[in-house]
Amino acid sequence: MLATEKLAEVFGSDPQLLHRVGQVLNAVSSPDAEYCVSTGDASIKLSVLPRISLIVIVWGADNEFAARASILLDRSASMQLPLDVLFAAAKLTIDTIISTAKAIT
Repeated sequence: MLATEKLAEVFGSDPQLLHRVGQVLNAVSSPDAEYCVSTGDASIKLSVLPRISLIVIVWGADNEFAARASILLDRSASMQLPLDVLFAAAKLTIDTIISTAKAIT
């Protein structure tokens, strides 16, 4: 299962849970002003490494659409680290977000 599918599964029925997880992990909520992206129903920005941030956006499920999630990195991230390292850092971060969600529910 892809990381975005896992996020949609965990947060799709309660997108605001992502904000509660963000508070535990010292994340910033709703980063849309800085990155000009849609914030969905809930979004957080986490510092993964000193100069690399990861944005998680969740759209909750409703009568018309299934839940979905997106994971974004700053465009300069690929200039700072190889893609396999970025992928590993993102995966560890997503795993931490999901395990924190399970711990607080």
